[in-house]
Amino acid sequence: MIVLVRLDFFSPYFAYPLYMFHGRGLVAPAPSTLVGALASLYYAPHERSDIGDFAEKVEYTTFWVPYYVEVENPVRHFTGYFQKKSRLAVLHRVLTAERLDDELIRELDVNIRGVNAAGLKRLGAPDSAIKRAAVASLMSPGTRREVYYVESAYALYILSDDVARLPWHLYRLGQKETLVAATPVDVKILDGELPAKTRFYTPLEALGGNCGGGEVVYMAEKPFASPDEAQLKPYCVPTKPHFDVLIAHVERGWTVVKLVGDGVVLTAVVPEHAV
Repeated sequence: MIVLVRLDFFSPYFAYPLYMFHGRGLVAPAPSTLVGALASLYYAPHERSDIGDFAEKVEYTTFWVPYYVEVENPVRHFTGYFQKKSRLAVLHRVLTAERLDDELIRELDVNIRGVNAAGLKRLGAPDSAIKRAAVASLMSPGTRREVYYVESAYALYILSDDVARLPWHLYRLGQKETLVAATPVDVKILDGELPAKTRFYTPLEALGGNCGGGEVVYMAEKPFASPDEAQLKPYCVPTKPHFDVLIAHVERGWTVVKLVGDGVVLTAVVPEHAV
């Protein structure tokens, strides 16, 4: 079943590059993000670290990238995820110690430079302040790409009937700061014509390798996955803020459709059997 929802963002969209902690991420939620957002609703209020059997309920998903502006802002990111084990072991001893003696102070300064624990101790700082400084030293400056959509976005799903209403309840896509309001859109699905223009990203294989006016971007399809299980696939993405992707050809098994609803006419490429 094809389901379309309009998404109004209350904040800029941002995502870090895959498996990175800062930097320029995607201009739109990847398929893995769209599926993960639904999975969180499906399993709520319980949280899971894998998608489980919900993967069988989602056949296809894509996102209409509205016109946008973008900025790159500074952020802090926690480097503890990729610190040496010996350094984290010292931090653990410091944080769990009832009292920071001279030996722990020296060990802290040798292993985590920038805290200056000895100097703080001489100035009369309490142990709690030194511990906070040790944690703060692992918060490093970085950057992130923030995308401000000029108008509403749209998410298209092909779902099994029993979860067809889940997209109506989307409230977050990606990072917790990215809040959205979802509105179901009733549409008629009509045959499309070629050539056509779209701002839905499309699997490159469906276009025969021709990404007219867009950019080929590898995106994950499986959420909550390790790098070797994320199922990275090339997509044709309209990454230019004010230029659509031109569709001149679609491969066998895919078709161009026109989604016509109240105040909206959108063109998309979908699996042929879904129509």
